[in-house]
Amino acid sequence: MAVTTTTALILGGAALGGVSGAMGIKQANSSIDVLNENAYNTSQERIRQAEELRSRQAVSFLKSGVLLSGTPELVMNETADYANRDVRQVFKQRDIQAKNLRSSAYTNMFTSIIKGGLQGAGLAHSMGGFTPSASGAFGTKISSGGYLGTLGGLA
Repeated sequence: MAVTTTTALILGGAALGGVSGAMGIKQANSSIDVLNENAYNTSQERIRQAEELRSRQAVSFLKSGVLLSGTPELVMNETADYANRDVRQVFKQRDIQAKNLRSSAYTNMFTSIIKGGLQGAGLAHSMGGFTPSASGAFGTKISSGGYLGTLGGLA
């Protein structure tokens, strides 16, 4: 088998691994779209809840004859601040999850490319295309130089 065929098998395996990895990236992007939608919906619900609580606080303060300035205003502002922090946390968590999905997808893609190339090399080797040498060149056999016999009979 010629080196060009061997190279083609290695590159073909790597290309198939790349296609597999690209599909994983596409799936990760779809998952990230769902994360974005969920984060938006969760944040909108949290804002709605905070506005509702703030309105109940205002009604409660006014019913008791207290003006909304001073301490009641501080309490209501604190309610809004907590809601804003919650919303920021929702988006921060979304960003972390999206980053992890992307990282995992790209790692899997590169791993698939390498595995595909190695499988192509294994196929070429099994077909007699090359025998790797100790220096990494194709087409020569590994020579133990007589030293492997001293390592447990591996000669």
